[in-house]
Amino acid sequence: MAGSLADSRKDHAAAQLETLAASLRQFGGSLPSLPLIGSYAGAAAEGLDDLSGYVQDNDLAGMIADARELARRYPLAAFGSSVVAGLVIAQFLQARGSSVLEARRSSLRVSAEDGDAA
Repeated sequence: MAGSLADSRKDHAAAQLETLAASLRQFGGSLPSLPLIGSYAGAAAEGLDDLSGYVQDNDLAGMIADARELARRYPLAAFGSSVVAGLVIAQFLQARGSSVLEARRSSLRVSAEDGDAA
């Protein structure tokens, strides 16, 4: 059961990477007046396609082993990537938290207005 769930998540992640690559390609193609940016977007899309293929072709244990090996070979890059990932996650959680807080405040205002109307 756990293996099939992991495979399902892995396939979903690979599909999301392919979707992101297609979006980057479309973005790059929509900038004919900025060929350098279009070229960067195309290169990033190729990298995402490669990553998607890697995710599809490898099991989770193999990907973890590869990540450990990469971190062992390039510790500074691994540290930098971890810092960037942490900042991205913190921004996501902060944005999510503020939207939840705003929804709660809005709900309380509506409840208070309903109480005043009664």
